[in-house]
Amino acid sequence: MKHIEYKIFTIFSFEEEEKWLNEKAANGEYLTDVALCRYVFEDGEPGKYKYRLEMLDEFPSHYKSTEYLKFLEETGIEHVSSVLKWVYLRKKASDGPFDLYSDIDSKVKHYKRIINFASILIFLQLVVSVPNIICSLMGNYFNNIYLLNLVIAILFFIGNKSLKTKVDKLESEKIYRE
Repeated sequence: MKHIEYKIFTIFSFEEEEKWLNEKAANGEYLTDVALCRYVFEDGEPGKYKYRLEMLDEFPSHYKSTEYLKFLEETGIEHVSSVLKWVYLRKKASDGPFDLYSDIDSKVKHYKRIINFASILIFLQLVVSVPNIICSLMGNYFNNIYLLNLVIAILFFIGNKSLKTKVDKLESEKIYRE
């Protein structure tokens, strides 16, 4: 039986989203489709799949991404769904561990892809909000939506800062290991 759940995660909390999806799978609820904040699940055998999320360099329809997803499929990893550059992947738990990042460098690259994508979103939010806030301060008009854009930009900046801290920690750990 299929059912839909609505839940909000940010691009900075993908590890929390992975954990939630894996808890659902452990209870026999398999992700079959994703849209913005909307998750479609199908009931099945508990613990059959493990889930991972990855932000690609390009959108999933780009030839580089399709080649990469084909490669993953050959290794037993299924592309379940995608939202923008995020892909939702699963692998049968019986096939062993499911790690996309086998070393520190690959994990750092993934975090940097998220940081770069979020930086673009921050820039776009500022491009929209700052000129309109300036106009409103000059008394021309005021629209609360631009404040929302500014708040979103600030939240994304804070999220980027937390990921940058993780990147710095991983890079120092790498130096320590070498």
